[in-house]
Amino acid sequence: MSRLRRLARVALNIRCAVRAAGGWTGLCRQLLGARPQGWRDVYGTLIGLLAMGGRRRDRWYRLWLDRNEVRGADTESRLAVISSPDDTRNLDDACVGAVFVRPRYRLHNAALPAMANALAEGAELVYGDADEIDSKGRRCRPSFKPDFSLDLFLYQDYLSDCIAVSREVLHRLPPWDFDDPHGTLLRWLPRVSRIVHLPQVLSHALEPPVGAQEPPPALAEYLRTCYGDHAAVETVATPGASPVHWRCRFGTSLEPRVTVVIPTRDRLDLLQPCVDSLFATDTASHVEVLIIDNGSSEPATHCWLREVQRQHLSLRVLGDDGHFNWSRLNNLGIAAGTGDVFLFLNNDTLAIEDGWLDRLAEYALREDVGAVGPLLLFADGAVQHAGLVVGHGDQADPIYRGTAPDFEDHAFVSPRLPRNVAAVTGACLATSRKTLDAIGTFDEDLPLAGDVEFCLRAYAAGRVNVYAGDVAVRHHESATIGRRSHGTDAVRLGRLVQATLPRDPFYNPNLTGIAGVGRGAPAFALLHEDTSDAHLEAKTSKPRPPPVNA
Repeated sequence: MSRLRRLARVALNIRCAVRAAGGWTGLCRQLLGARPQGWRDVYGTLIGLLAMGGRRRDRWYRLWLDRNEVRGADTESRLAVISSPDDTRNLDDACVGAVFVRPRYRLHNAALPAMANALAEGAELVYGDADEIDSKGRRCRPSFKPDFSLDLFLYQDYLSDCIAVSREVLHRLPPWDFDDPHGTLLRWLPRVSRIVHLPQVLSHALEPPVGAQEPPPALAEYLRTCYGDHAAVETVATPGASPVHWRCRFGTSLEPRVTVVIPTRDRLDLLQPCVDSLFATDTASHVEVLIIDNGSSEPATHCWLREVQRQHLSLRVLGDDGHFNWSRLNNLGIAAGTGDVFLFLNNDTLAIEDGWLDRLAEYALREDVGAVGPLLLFADGAVQHAGLVVGHGDQADPIYRGTAPDFEDHAFVSPRLPRNVAAVTGACLATSRKTLDAIGTFDEDLPLAGDVEFCLRAYAAGRVNVYAGDVAVRHHESATIGRRSHGTDAVRLGRLVQATLPRDPFYNPNLTGIAGVGRGAPAFALLHEDTSDAHLEAKTSKPRPPPVNA
């Protein structure tokens, strides 16, 4: 690329970032806001602004395809392509399997060989990524998917646009229901052991896909089969553009005993609203609160701690005057707590929804779950945490940071949808006593990264970690003690990630190669096609903060 062309691209990128920030004043304000967290966040903020303000994102996607897409041509794959009941006659004795394709979708020319190879290597179900074909015949709006995530699939059918099934498996499964592919796959799941995701675009939608507004009839039956007779599905009223139209109930205890552990050191301006919001939004009768006082010195803090214990009989204060160690302080809470579920909560968080604690406990009490974390929002309503990605860039990075939670124009998964993740942040992390008994408590040799290590240990033990996107909590993020103050954590955690999970199965690798996962860098946003003024204005305006329930 010539020097002049590079300079022109830099100028275009700066213009996009300025546009997204609402002008030069807005750009400076956002960069100055990111600077205290380190220059990596400043870079991430620039990437995020560029992503939201770019007017050529569809072109960038096609350029990315030219550099990265797997090349291939139609070859003899011995797979029957089935898109309607009439096509089932194509499945003859010579076929090794079938590919079910939704109406108004077209296969990529490399799809059949890629899926046939995966089936030959032992896969039972195979799916890939997808994109769209616009009115001018151009590829745009990719959907880069995670590896199989059950908790996501309960809310979104992201498999059936194009899925291959081996012939042997097909013979033992119920027939494909062309009117209810989501329900078909739910009926298949208990009898399928190996689902393989190919991180390449295998199909193209000829019109924008429309999400389901009602749960498939088979969902309730699936939940009862997996989680007991009390599991069920309930419809919910969702505000705005939220994709969550139903809620899966897992049949766990309606009022489990929950121990909330809150480490703190002074900062009464944060701690008091945190505790008040906790008691205002949940039932105090089954909540035990343990405040771990890590050497508070201000008289106002000590006075309030004495008063709040008289006000709430279920609240206790435990003292620890050592150096701040997130893992050790929370382990003290585990040793003293009496709950069936433990919630580890930062003192700079604020509960904003009734029943949020019961919902996190419901996830945590599932026998297959390790750790659970909710959607965390900044004070202005933008996303602070929606699950962590490990093994790319930094050791454990948040995604969606700084975007509006109801921003549906993602190339990945909406931050409102529950899904499985490699890890969640300890700012608000729930787990059950049974999980703690099974895999142990937090590693005190990791003073600040014990949350990620715990999640990786749970995953290694065969449990899933859940990002509960249907639960929201407000978080000021490291208002008391910053995560970067313990450099030795990063070194050890990096080695641990490389040894246990060097590639995060719940984040598409195509996204990490575009702009990095890094803090504040929603790489997936680079791939949006809609660049109209109305779209950009809606997506770059400050999100409306959620209401605080009384």
